[in-house]
Amino acid sequence: MFRLTTKLACSNLIKNRKLYYPFAIAVILAVTIAYLFDSLTFNPRISELRGGSSIVFTLSLGFFVVNAAGAIIVLYANSFVMKNRSKELGIYSMLGLEKRHLISMIFKELLMFGFLTISAGVLSCARFMDMPLYASRTKLWERMLPSTGVCSVLTKVASYSVLFSDSPTIRLASTR
Repeated sequence: MFRLTTKLACSNLIKNRKLYYPFAIAVILAVTIAYLFDSLTFNPRISELRGGSSIVFTLSLGFFVVNAAGAIIVLYANSFVMKNRSKELGIYSMLGLEKRHLISMIFKELLMFGFLTISAGVLSCARFMDMPLYASRTKLWERMLPSTGVCSVLTKVASYSVLFSDSPTIRLASTR
């Protein structure tokens, strides 16, 4: 049954790609913006600037607001996708897939989708951070660039992985 749910998950992602486009854009933008805030918030060089402590405090507050807003947007987009797929999931249930197989299939879909979109979000943010235009124009950007990295990437991957792993279980557990 593992191979069947994996094949169904892959084919569902391909078949429903038009439905997943808004979800993908929402996740990529949320990850990109949250990654930018994370990299600025945890940057030790900001405190070296004049007024750095107030900047760090403001960024710390913004860090929680941006991550909460990103989580709400991702959960809303996921509920939109799942609501539009309810008939399809009902047909799978009528054809004999048990609830645990449906959860497994949706979990695999979201795992693949989450890996792709979180990777795209982190890579797009890394592209923004390495823009030669900004690096050549401002001294501040040149001082902040080397410290953005592994901590921010791991924070984003962990937080959005929790969102992706909890959403199919919550959605399907509430259907019965």
